[in-house]
This record gives sequence, structure tokens and C-alpha cells, in this order.
Amino acid sequence: MNVLSLNIRGLGVPGKATWFKGLRKEHDVGFVLFQESGYANVSESILESYWGYGDFGFEVVEPVGRSGGIVSMWDKRLFEPSDIIKHRNFLLVSGVLKGFGAVCNIINVYAPQRDVDKRLLWSELAALINSKVGLWVVALLLRGVGILSLTLSHENRFF
Repeated sequence: MNVLSLNIRGLGVPGKATWFKGLRKEHDVGFVLFQESGYANVSESILESYWGYGDFGFEVVEPVGRSGGIVSMWDKRLFEPSDIIKHRNFLLVSGVLKGFGAVCNIINVYAPQRDVDKRLLWSELAALINSKVGLWVVALLLRGVGILSLTLSHENRFF
């Protein structure tokens, strides 16, 4: 399953949904991770304009004011969620990769600006990653750095 992580910088920008839908289709993406949705009360119809054709699931962490906002979307034919954990700075969707039976944990992280808050977040993420079994996909937005995506198995964790 292909995973795409993107700092969307607002869901309400004209033309962005059409552009993204083409990108998702071109690369056969089955799981999408958006940071900086900047949109409160995200509806299924708004996300459908980004997803396009097909049955999809989604979870959202609302932005605080105009800052942040996290959206994770997946193809229901490929992924079956079993656990969702929401936090101001991350959204974890755990489930089974259909056809393979593999447990997969996909975490979408929007890191805070202050260093002290980042250290607290890393500590929480380390504890979370060490508490669950399965494969891991970690996508995070670090201000000033960009998006970093990691894929980890239980054997090669670095936390």
C-alpha cells in the first residue's frame, strides 16, 4: 500500500482538491496523511473532493485556532482500522493491511513549535511506539525541516 504524507496548508484552497486527486490516482495511494488542514469541522464531502472515486475512511484532529489540523484517510479495500488515538499533535490509526494480515500503525504527526513541547511529544511518541506491535509508518511535519516519513518494523525501532 502506498502512503502519501503532505503539508496541505489548508483544505479550502480552490483547485487543490483536483490537483491532489490526480496525484493520488497517479501513484495509486491507499493511505493519505495531511498536516495543516487549517479547517475546523471537516466534512466527508470536503474530503471526498480530495479522495475521489472509491470507498474511504478518515479521522481528523481539529486545528487549534488557525494552526494545525491533521487528517488521515485510507482506502477501505486495503486497510481495516482497529484502533484510533487522537492527540493535539498526532493521529494514530492502527489496523490490518488487508490481503497480508499485517498489523500496521500509521501515525500522522504535527510537531509543536517550542522545543520543550517537542521533547514532551517525542517522549509520548516513544512510549506509544514501544507499547504496540506491528509495522510502523511515521509521518511528521517539523517546522523549518519539512516532512519526514519513516517506516519501522518491530525489529528496527530506534526508540
